Amino acid sequence: MTDSRVVAVIGGQYGSEGKGLVVSKIWHYYENHVRVGAANAGHTGWIDGNKLVSQQLPMAAWAKSKSPRCYIGPGAVISLDILMREIEETGIDSDHLFIDYRAHVITADQINREGETDLAARIGSTSTIAREGIGTATADRVMRSDNCITTDDVPELAPYAADVPNMLGDEHSILLEGTQGTGLSLTTGQFPYTTSRNTTVTGLMADAGIPAIRLDRSIGVFRTYPIRVAGNSGPFFDGSTEITFDDLGVQEERTTVTKLTRRIATWSDEQLAYANMLNGLTDAYVTFFDYVVPTVYGQSTTDGMTADEIDKMDMYIGKFAKLGINLRGLGTGPQSMIELDGYLY
Repeated sequence: MTDSRVVAVIGGQYGSEGKGLVVSKIWHYYENHVRVGAANAGHTGWIDGNKLVSQQLPMAAWAKSKSPRCYIGPGAVISLDILMREIEETGIDSDHLFIDYRAHVITADQINREGETDLAARIGSTSTIAREGIGTATADRVMRSDNCITTDDVPELAPYAADVPNMLGDEHSILLEGTQGTGLSLTTGQFPYTTSRNTTVTGLMADAGIPAIRLDRSIGVFRTYPIRVAGNSGPFFDGSTEITFDDLGVQEERTTVTKLTRRIATWSDEQLAYANMLNGLTDAYVTFFDYVVPTVYGQSTTDGMTADEIDKMDMYIGKFAKLGINLRGLGTGPQSMIELDGYLY
């Protein structure tokens, strides 16, 4: 096996931290792009100047300026209609897209059975609300049920079927695109208000079929004000206080998939420390800095910032530096970011 570099981008809170923005800023430095997770995690970003929302494919699949290799790992759960739509939208071909033959594909029966449960009422499940069937498909997989089907069983996916871990074994320059956030991890999150998988960097590596020893950098993405999905979606972390978008004087946000209004809370240093402990972060990005300093909206440099604005920026840099994490950038809008120490390449 060659000496290869693997970089993972994960969410440090409850999802919607802006991983799509970060990936869209750094994707072009990497040759291989891997995604796992499921369609209930939508990433919003900009590739070649075009806004896109990706639910199943790595964001680099939308790139027209070069032809990166994209992979869906064996731990993924696939919503076939969504995946086929994204394949059509991107025009990606079987020479550039590889879907592990063991990835599970959600069936209509699994969607219907999940819709008959009270999961959405109990934990604010976006999968249940959106009729995606992800939880039921995952449960069937754990039980090795006859209800399960995989990539190999779906004719439309046959051109893309591959042994993804075997292909990545000799590849270098790999970007792993994590979904959701550390606080939602099934194993180490705030159970039962979690998703159906391990969302930490080790879970991401395992679902991609890449040994943990190959990880070079673990990049955490955090919001200045963390969010949770609408409804009975669980508590915020210790150190956070739930507030409203009106309190911040900003327009309310809606989830990418269900379009429901999010819940929002104040920053928690305790959550940062916990996410660092679980993910071994080497680098990080903070998004929605314009919620703290509205006057920096859309900026990409520190030019013209006042001393008070610089102090607020330094406060976040210090929070991460204290934990030995290099803060790489501050998001200032849907497409903009202040670069602090150069993007990874």
